[in-house]
Amino acid sequence: MMNFENKTIIITGASSGIGKATAIEFAKRKANLILISRNQNKLEETKKECEKKGAKTKLFICDVSKKEQVEKTCNKISIETNQIDILINNAGHGKKGRIIDQSIEEIENQMKTNYFGMMYFTKFLVPKMKAGSHIVNISSIVGLIPWKNHAAYVASKYAVTGFSETIAQELKEQEIQVHIICPNGTKTNFFGSQYSNKKVDTSKMQKPEEITKAIIKSIEKNELISLTKFGDGIIMRLHWLWPKLFHKLLENAK
Repeated sequence: MMNFENKTIIITGASSGIGKATAIEFAKRKANLILISRNQNKLEETKKECEKKGAKTKLFICDVSKKEQVEKTCNKISIETNQIDILINNAGHGKKGRIIDQSIEEIENQMKTNYFGMMYFTKFLVPKMKAGSHIVNISSIVGLIPWKNHAAYVASKYAVTGFSETIAQELKEQEIQVHIICPNGTKTNFFGSQYSNKKVDTSKMQKPEEITKAIIKSIEKNELISLTKFGDGIIMRLHWLWPKLFHKLLENAK
């Protein structure tokens, strides 16, 4: 098992869900945490829980979809620390609905948060990262396969996956490892009113802590792409090998 004690770990979207669960788990392992979110109150709650576990934490309030804010935050981080061991690009936003029913703003917001936010942090912080460091990008199972009524979200996550696989090759010379985590539905506030006007049943979804385990396993085993739910590999193979059948089945998706 890898020793994360005193490793400097940056987590975006750390105020709730997967980001918060991941921060708490690394806090248990005595990492030094840099927590980022646009929600200051909830981020303060994450900070308190992490410090109870014995971790040193620093907070930065930042909307990852705003390039100027991300650049300013990354400059501050670079001043605060000369060591970045792990960057976890987790912040994400989704909106369910047919593309013709979503506004241009709703479509753009998903791409700005999910893809551009991840790309901004990677672009600005990679020059500060040394050999042996890691970049973890949270994509989705729909960053590998399409899904009905999620065109904008799927497009943003496909972008995350494609970008991540490509930089994994580009950063080999610098010995920086890249990991892509592809969760299925996860029981978080992601599925609140911003996602859908109708209540979403999250009772059978994965818990954020399960995704955290996948993140740590991916780093320790140096995995490029990590699925988090049993059966997702079968769905992927169905899409690749029998696309007509896959799309026929997809017609019944809600």
